[in-house]
Amino acid sequence: SADGAPRHLGPPPPEPPPLDQLPPALARVMGGMGLMIEGILGQLDAAEGDESSVVGVGVAGPNGAYEGVARRIEQIDDLFDLEEGEIVVAKSTGEAFNSMLHLVGGIVTDHGSFACHATIMAREIGFPAVVGTVNATQRIATGDRIRIDGEKGVVTLL
Repeated sequence: SADGAPRHLGPPPPEPPPLDQLPPALARVMGGMGLMIEGILGQLDAAEGDESSVVGVGVAGPNGAYEGVARRIEQIDDLFDLEEGEIVVAKSTGEAFNSMLHLVGGIVTDHGSFACHATIMAREIGFPAVVGTVNATQRIATGDRIRIDGEKGVVTLL
């Protein structure tokens, strides 16, 4: 659908074979690939939190937390409305966001894990992020005041 593909199509796949049962070279490749696939594409299996919080994978910048106004990005043109210090809330981020990231106070995404674009940029530029929340874009609107805690992986709706 337009909202993005589900984590699994059909029943969940079986667990991969234990790495210690593979030849050493193949075990290294499989271990690295599994780590990166989960790191880039991973997210929570289901939304967590309550009426005042959204939970995901946290990344803490120099300041592990940031409080500000949310700016939901539904299409790339929405980035032109971004004001300095706002918190980007999007399904995911990509290279098209790079020219505007110097303005953000933080990022919250529905998809992603510890090696996705948003977390890499958060670490490089130094702002907090909470990614892989599953449903942040359904719960946070432009103008909402929120607090990101990158160390705990929690967004609090204020």
